[in-house]
Amino acid sequence: MRVDQVTDVASLIRYVQERERAVESVRMEIQTEGSFPDGTPFETTGSVRVLGETHFKAQMSARFGEGMEVETETVRTPEGMWLRERDPVQGEVYLRMDATTMARVESASAALGGSGSALAGAGGGRGESPLGGSLLTDLDRQFELSLDGPRVVNGESFWVVDGPARGSDHEDDLLGLGADRVDVLVRVADGAVLRMAQLRDGQPLLEVRIVEMEFGAALVPSDFVLSARSGEPIDILDHPPARAQIERLLQEARDKGWKDPGGR
Repeated sequence: MRVDQVTDVASLIRYVQERERAVESVRMEIQTEGSFPDGTPFETTGSVRVLGETHFKAQMSARFGEGMEVETETVRTPEGMWLRERDPVQGEVYLRMDATTMARVESASAALGGSGSALAGAGGGRGESPLGGSLLTDLDRQFELSLDGPRVVNGESFWVVDGPARGSDHEDDLLGLGADRVDVLVRVADGAVLRMAQLRDGQPLLEVRIVEMEFGAALVPSDFVLSARSGEPIDILDHPPARAQIERLLQEARDKGWKDPGGR
């Protein structure tokens, strides 16, 4: 698809998705800052590695309010998924999802349009959609997006995508921040979403920036392991909060006619 064929948001999403299919490996660094509805500020820094359609790794550290820190790390390979989280309340939790459960969770999530469990999205999002095509699709469902450009921003050519929230209830936005408008920059050269901001009454609630992106990164399967872990992982179905989340996702998908590949 050529750049001059991008004339609206729908064709832009196709442009981004077409380029995503050609990505063999990518490494990126992401920064986020914003505030919750009660005014509590937060900021995150993270990294994502993607190798083909089979290997994904994400690390994130976050700070909330005055001194609360959280770390999360996710790895997905054909053998399954490993998740590690550390926070001041529950300490460190180290989980493993086997390949069969991972397939069920991802199938159910796809049946729900990619929504639902955060666990279902752990291997997706920037993993299966490293340029941000899935993000644009989600935003298009929640905001009345329009396309402008290309225009030059800081010496590079970008499309500007923005628009108000659909309907009158702004509490159901992507992160529950109550945004009434979104503003996105998509780089023309490669179709990468490099910035997304959510706003309310003209004030920024959230800004996500890709601060570094390397295509064709020299990655191999052995790069996709957790960088830190303690002890042996707990099977995710033996961890009550995660199990409840998975069971809720599967039931929501069944209610919409999804056929469980696990036969349950």
